[in-house]
Amino acid sequence: MSSDTAPSAAAPFDSTEKADLVVRSSDGVHFFVVKAFLIYNSEFFANLFKDSVPQEQHGGLPMFNASEDSDTMRTVLKLCYPLGIAEDDIADIMGCAGIRSALHKYMMEDGEVRYIAAGRLAGFRLMKTDPLRCYVIARTMGLDGLARAAAKETLRIPLRDRKAFKELALIDALDYQRLLDYFCSCGEAVTVQLTTLSLGPHLIGVNPNFNLIKNVVSYCECPHTGKLNSDRQHSTYMWVLNAITESKNMVREWRSAGYLNDECCDRILEGALKSQCMPQTPAGVRIVINAINNEIDRLVSEVPLELDD
Repeated sequence: MSSDTAPSAAAPFDSTEKADLVVRSSDGVHFFVVKAFLIYNSEFFANLFKDSVPQEQHGGLPMFNASEDSDTMRTVLKLCYPLGIAEDDIADIMGCAGIRSALHKYMMEDGEVRYIAAGRLAGFRLMKTDPLRCYVIARTMGLDGLARAAAKETLRIPLRDRKAFKELALIDALDYQRLLDYFCSCGEAVTVQLTTLSLGPHLIGVNPNFNLIKNVVSYCECPHTGKLNSDRQHSTYMWVLNAITESKNMVREWRSAGYLNDECCDRILEGALKSQCMPQTPAGVRIVINAINNEIDRLVSEVPLELDD
């Protein structure tokens, strides 16, 4: 018989009122469960309890000893219950890297489908606010499409601002190195484009109200314009060149893969509003900044993220 002083799991597995079975995890946590839910949702438990019940007991109830730890079993057992797990319950979704293998072991095909669905929804909710955590969810659950989308969003986060969190331990060093390599590769791809300034033609016509890119025949020699590339095929206003320089600095300083953030936008806007050739409106400047960011987005979309598919 098990010791009655052993730790019990949190709700909904902490009450003996309706429980008729105890599941003990490998780390000694006791889950008080309704056996019928397990039998209905798991072929493993259906077969186990078909002709017999466990001989070992805890608190007068039969007890099944699981080889998985309590974090894993909590998620597995919740997926046996009608309410399952919610997409905003990150603790259940990211309990450990072994949840899917446990679901296979306990023959819970429907539970695995619901688990992946909850993880995918949680990932999409975190995509913009916490893309690194979204990446970890995706890699832990084998959702490579979501992992690639999340990795792309991490390109907007400075490397020095990436803080460690508990679930980061769920992926190995190789997975994290792949993410760092991807950041570097995207930055290099953007830098090449910005250095050769083949980005220039993409800015032509982004705003029909003013000519941002001027051909060499109409090149202005005042200090507020500058050449866009070495052969002077195109020229543009200095504030546009400053925007491109800001983007290159973002890569050089490991702040992003070239994306212009709000701080950059403020500096660019300040320079544009002082332009003597053609003072710009904030809306017009935003159009140019968005055009640069969209072009960077196109460039990084062509950089592969190597995963162990």
